[in-house]
Amino acid sequence: MKPRLFTLAAGVSLLLCLATATLWVRSYWRMDFFFRVGVQNGEPAMPWFELGSGYGRAGRKSLATYQVVEFYDWQHRTIDLARPVQLPSRESSISFPIWLPGILFAILPSAWLITIRRRAKRGRLGLCRNCGYDLRATPEKCPECGTIPPLRNTARVP
Repeated sequence: MKPRLFTLAAGVSLLLCLATATLWVRSYWRMDFFFRVGVQNGEPAMPWFELGSGYGRAGRKSLATYQVVEFYDWQHRTIDLARPVQLPSRESSISFPIWLPGILFAILPSAWLITIRRRAKRGRLGLCRNCGYDLRATPEKCPECGTIPPLRNTARVP
């Protein structure tokens, strides 16, 4: 069950890595902005997330002077670098390069690929695919971990 779960997690992580890379490239031409207006800790607020110009930003704007109706919105627009951006008086945010989550999402698929290649190499060398023990003396079962290796077809067809 664990190898299947690891393979599934690596597959999902690979898809997230590819999606992040796509958004990273797209962010140089389009800016995506997602926000939710609502009440947080008894105060009207707008948590938001934005992707643009190769960076992602997330933050929270205080809307204490506005009447709040809860809603969600997703916008995308072309980046206009000549127009100045007006920030509200109370805003906290964090900025990060978009490639950073892409690298983090690539760790699990890389580990999966290394594991697959290592097991295949061990099988070709006559070692236990699980622990690496030399199986030349006991080819039917690994004495170290108890793994039964797959049968090798040694008969050659003329």
